[in-house]
Amino acid sequence: MAHNPIFNQLVEGSDDRLLGMVAYAIYKNAKKEWVLGIQEQHGREPTQEELAAYAATWTPQLLANATDSARSALAEFASVAIDDARAGIVEEALRGGSVKSVLLSMLAALLYTVALVLVVIVLKAAGIDLVSIVGAVG
Repeated sequence: MAHNPIFNQLVEGSDDRLLGMVAYAIYKNAKKEWVLGIQEQHGREPTQEELAAYAATWTPQLLANATDSARSALAEFASVAIDDARAGIVEEALRGGSVKSVLLSMLAALLYTVALVLVVIVLKAAGIDLVSIVGAVG
């Protein structure tokens, strides 16, 4: 089944299908406005020939404009989504993240201290007096 040539150019010919789908929605909105204009002006639906002629008016520049509009719409959506989520992210970081970080740091320091004490005990059991060696160097 052959797709609308505009769909092929905006969606199937795009590396970014989401961007292409949004650009195609922009095209479809413009086409809907055009169809409504035909209905108001002539009191009828456009013919298949008129629909094909309308699609043919979408030059590469108009398609690029639709893609640019889609890119702007997606960027605005992302910005709004980030702004909406920012307060929750900051609150979560301040509420849970700080306590977790402090507790993990304390646990790491405790484990490091235990490991050092074990090294000293092993060296002492092996007959090495680490305190004397450190005192002689210092």
